Amino acid sequence: MARRLTDRWQAIFWRGAVTILFAIGAFAWPIMTLSAVLLLFGVFALADGALSLVLALREAPRTRWSFALLAEGLLGMLAGGIALFLPGLALSVALAVVCTWAVITGVLEIVAASALSGNPQVRIPLAVGGGVSILAGLAIALRPSAGALAVLWILGAYALAFGSLLLIIAVRLRASTSLHDARPSRSPR
Repeated sequence: MARRLTDRWQAIFWRGAVTILFAIGAFAWPIMTLSAVLLLFGVFALADGALSLVLALREAPRTRWSFALLAEGLLGMLAGGIALFLPGLALSVALAVVCTWAVITGVLEIVAASALSGNPQVRIPLAVGGGVSILAGLAIALRPSAGALAVLWILGAYALAFGSLLLIIAVRLRASTSLHDARPSRSPR
């Protein structure tokens, strides 16, 4: 299982890169309308969900954590689709979608981390990222009247933290791949 995960470091890298791009967009354009916030979130959630699905489908049914990634990918695509294609939703419904996505995604990331029992270099950052996701969802849920700017800053902070953790995981997996590939060659005597 660890070897298959190591071979997927690029998908994890791109998922982290997309997440950080969302964070940069959130911080670069802080004075956005709610519809712009939902559009930005929708694009991010669709891209992140699609990358999670790709990673999960490549692993299914060989690993226990592929189910969590599959559920996370489907949820991300659903949340992104709602944000993009149903922009006329009331603010409370839109915030509920974002909160629900963040909390459930966080739980699924922790489930996936727990399934990676033999790989603490990946398990710990993934579990921390799941906790960050849950905290972001709860922060938005506890302050729904804070407005679009506060939601954007919370989502941007979450995306920066989680994207960075994904990049750390990808780099660690890439280094692990390099170690596996750098086996000493036997020279004939």
